[in-house]
Amino acid sequence: MSDLLDLWILDDGLIMGGGQRFALRLADILAEQDTRVRFVAPADTELGAEVRARGLDLVHAEFPRLVPPAAWAIPPAVLRLREVLADAHSDTLVVGNTARCQAYATAALVTLPHPPLLVHLMHEQESAHRPTARAVYRRVGALVAVGENAAETYRDRLPDVPVACVNNFLSPDEMRRLAAQRTPPPDAATPVLGVLARMIPEKGIIELVEELAAIPGAWERLRVGAPEQDRRYTDAVRRRIAELGLEERIDLLGRVDDLSEFFAAVDRLVVPSTGTEGQPTVILEALLYGRPVIVRAPLWSPDFDGLPIRRYETPDELAAQLADPVPEPVGVDRLEQRFGARQVVSALQQTAMAANGARRGGPSYHDWHAQPGYYRDVTRHFSPGDRILDVGCGTAWLADSFEDYTGVDESAAAVALARSLGRNARQHSVDEPLPFEDASFDAVVAKDLLEHVADPVGVVAEMLRVLRPGGRLFASSPDAQKWAWDDYTHRRPFTRKSYRLLFADQGFVVEHVGYESVMPGIGVVSGMTERKQRPKLLGALAALPITRRNVFVVARRPSSPAP
Repeated sequence: MSDLLDLWILDDGLIMGGGQRFALRLADILAEQDTRVRFVAPADTELGAEVRARGLDLVHAEFPRLVPPAAWAIPPAVLRLREVLADAHSDTLVVGNTARCQAYATAALVTLPHPPLLVHLMHEQESAHRPTARAVYRRVGALVAVGENAAETYRDRLPDVPVACVNNFLSPDEMRRLAAQRTPPPDAATPVLGVLARMIPEKGIIELVEELAAIPGAWERLRVGAPEQDRRYTDAVRRRIAELGLEERIDLLGRVDDLSEFFAAVDRLVVPSTGTEGQPTVILEALLYGRPVIVRAPLWSPDFDGLPIRRYETPDELAAQLADPVPEPVGVDRLEQRFGARQVVSALQQTAMAANGARRGGPSYHDWHAQPGYYRDVTRHFSPGDRILDVGCGTAWLADSFEDYTGVDESAAAVALARSLGRNARQHSVDEPLPFEDASFDAVVAKDLLEHVADPVGVVAEMLRVLRPGGRLFASSPDAQKWAWDDYTHRRPFTRKSYRLLFADQGFVVEHVGYESVMPGIGVVSGMTERKQRPKLLGALAALPITRRNVFVVARRPSSPAP
């Protein structure tokens, strides 16, 4: 099935849900085929315990919440993850199994010279709507969604990000084991319904209770197998059942360990989730036990075509589905073709290799020059109506913040990508004079540029020339720290003093020179903030010489020539 030698799975272990069980099944199948499997996850979690119980390799790692109050813990966690991933071979397949782990992996891998293959495996649709989605999923790795409905959501929200699709799966042995336990449905006049989920709001249990209350003659009983995860929600479910007078018809079973016994007691499985799941495993399990499935409309997927899976949006539609005759069970061979492990392993490998094949020498130029989460630390120095020149523009992400934007970059690939996104960029080497008239711009930006050029003095003089009197400039480059030499394209770093003199000696009036944090993960953290700037605490830490940092300058061209 697979010639994969090494599989690493990153997971924050917050829950033991469908995504975690997906990863464990994948690990078990590949480990049997001599793939070396490693989990990178917190050891003191239910997932960590399960990994150890299966005899799989576990490396402890923490993934703190990506929120400003936890900002102090994020850079050390990124650095620790970078150390772990640095041991991975460039052909190792690394699977980010949760959105939080994917953000950390992106921050850690973007600075590795020979990163492993990375896949962002999406078990839900919610991450597509997060503000940081574009920054995380465009920078490093490939994106694979579980279920065509989830894949379409990511394609709609991230039109410039390739998205592959896999189906959920069970092993062949597990499929045949479950199918061997099929039993006839209960002998009831109207259907006995089952729900298997976690007791949390996104699973839609209260909504289903209310819908069933509106169609009391369409069903016999409801059996809810849902371990308590949110106590307040569990209490709310119980109250709503009592308010609707359904205590005698709805059974709250808690955690269900014996699926065979559960499915033997129900006619149909209902999946009423109101959240943004991908493709719940319980749907496949129900089909294997010989039970048809009814899902709330957002969960419907073209993957279900031709199977006894129906959808509903209203109580009347649910009643109509319940009135239909129970269809014949689906054959195991047919389910294995569509939901077998082979399609998952193949898709993960092929997608990762396609996305990472051009990056064997390390992160691409686009990775380094995509919009950072702290982009307003640059744009706040200018007005949206300024005519702005972006020297060393990369993908020209600044164009999204200014009405009159021009970018120049020597990378033909970067300029082509920028133009494909509708941004005004042109190819030009800064080793040559800038191709613009004197005093033709209100603002100039040179972010992460001057450390690369052969003649920074000449480049700064050119930026002064094209800037109008009174116009403003922002520039940044690596501080003179050891890390600056890890990038072999760097010709020189700068101290705060040398950066100030570089601009002052060419005729700029320097307004401010300072440090800005470029610790791994700072872009992801900043992107989570409403301000889209570096959190103040992390900004203050840039004053410490142990912090990975840039120097930056804000300067202006004098309004009149010096006497």
